[in-house]
Amino acid sequence: MNSSIRWTYLKPREIVSELLKKGYSVSRNIVRYLLKKHEYVKRKAQRNITMGIIPQQIQTRNQSNLIPN
Repeated sequence: MNSSIRWTYLKPREIVSELLKKGYSVSRNIVRYLLKKHEYVKRKAQRNITMGIIPQQIQTRNQSNLIPN
């Protein structure tokens, strides 16, 4: 991962509305331009693929069920 990249979870529309609450009037285009200029990137949700249960895990689970407590 590149450490020089800055991340944001906010959409330009959300940034504009927050700035309006603080008294600043800017357009979405200006916000997009500034985010790009200052190397901010919108963070996206990651998807992970489940690999499923491998035979060794099944065997380990079966053996652990056989051991009395």
